[in-house]
Amino acid sequence: MIYWIKPKYLVGLVLLLTIIFMAGCAASHGNSDEQNEPILPATERLSTKTSEGIVTVELTPEKSEKGLLIVEYILNTHSVDMSQIDLQSQTVLEFGGNQYTPVNKPVLSGHHNSGELQFKIPAIPESFTITMRGIPDIEERVLTWP
Repeated sequence: MIYWIKPKYLVGLVLLLTIIFMAGCAASHGNSDEQNEPILPATERLSTKTSEGIVTVELTPEKSEKGLLIVEYILNTHSVDMSQIDLQSQTVLEFGGNQYTPVNKPVLSGHHNSGELQFKIPAIPESFTITMRGIPDIEERVLTWP
């Protein structure tokens, strides 16, 4: 049996679906007051990855947001539990002769971890280095952009 929608209900249904669609589009654009800037142009915003040792480390600078440099991290291993790693105390960002540690304290566990490191910095650097110390089993990993 085929049901037909009466024209007066069809107009209301189309209007309702249009409103829902437009609300979803507006929500996906976020708050226009936020100042999310890409930290580097897309062509330079590349992941830097080191597969030395038993832990693979991948860092990707993403954006500057309210005075914070946001760097996404991925740490993977099949050999050790990463709960003993303290990214806040073992990670340093360097540029312009200054050093910055993350303002957030990610909690790692198990063998596969990802999240964000947030660095409070005075300006967007053109180039910078992130050094991670004590990540098993390499004492020092140095990752540099561009």
